[in-house]
Amino acid sequence: MGNVIEDEENNAALNLDFYQRKYHTEGDTTKVDLIASDMYLFGSEQQGWGGSIEVAQDNTDNHLVYTHGEIRDTLSTSSTPTGSSTLVGFANVGQTSIGHDLSLTLDRLTGIDATIGINIETVTINGDYASNTAAYITDDTFASLGFSGDYLGSSNITDGWMIALDTGSLYDDGTDDKISWGFWNMEYTVSASSVDIGNQAWVAAQDVVADISTLGTSGTATYLGEAMGSYSSDGGITNTFINPDKSSMGLVFDFGANSIAATLSINDNEIADITKTFTGVSLGDNTDSIYDAVNGTNSLSGSFADNGATTIGSSTLDDGTNIATIVYKAEQKSNTLSP
Repeated sequence: MGNVIEDEENNAALNLDFYQRKYHTEGDTTKVDLIASDMYLFGSEQQGWGGSIEVAQDNTDNHLVYTHGEIRDTLSTSSTPTGSSTLVGFANVGQTSIGHDLSLTLDRLTGIDATIGINIETVTINGDYASNTAAYITDDTFASLGFSGDYLGSSNITDGWMIALDTGSLYDDGTDDKISWGFWNMEYTVSASSVDIGNQAWVAAQDVVADISTLGTSGTATYLGEAMGSYSSDGGITNTFINPDKSSMGLVFDFGANSIAATLSINDNEIADITKTFTGVSLGDNTDSIYDAVNGTNSLSGSFADNGATTIGSSTLDDGTNIATIVYKAEQKSNTLSP
């Protein structure tokens, strides 16, 4: 992991079952008893975290087991970073439960706070550096522990975490795209039983456009970017990781016709592209910050950011055989929008 520990005694080696899950069915997200990854969170002025990357197939019962993360050293600076960033976006909860409101504050001096609105309930993640329950390197690479809140009508959340994965900037020149994404997890009790929701994707951005109609009332805007999540070809028995480095999401927004055409390419064409067109979408007349689209079992929830230069969102896309549950971030490639 490199030279990442100045004072090992005061930093926590959490040894989490990091991203190791087996999906039998959508409702059974049993933890996998494998070798746990060493996850380190370093707080205070020495901040960093480490993990491992692995995707493997458990051939004994044909269930996918996946582990993915990153190995990071400490900040390459002699001073503690300052300031904070505020992001809003979307968090998925299950194969078809997408687009839940996410609010995220990254404070470089104190810790990481996030809230996820699931129906009428709110899940809260409060991690701080002093107690080694959070770590910050950049806005694209951080981790947080410390879940609380109500779920399914009671104060029953017992554990959880959130991490951000750095897959690079959307922009060719390496400019910060002000978008963060990753995975989160929550465990809760219900009827005296513990339930693990598995690894769920999230995405959030700074500078979200508050009024979509200000981008235009007619014309089109074309976006191309990355997708991350999982897909299943057998009703959730096997869930395959959608690798953002090998997958893409294309979107064409028609503000005049109020439609969205979406094309998802998965893992270097591991399966045929999933393409769907959504009609009746509020775009040119949408004074909100969120666009929602539904086409049968397919759905999109997203926002524009940075004056329309980027878009983020979450989606479930179904080609009749494969069901993909993703988050996406995409950069505008062209537009003919007009007031």
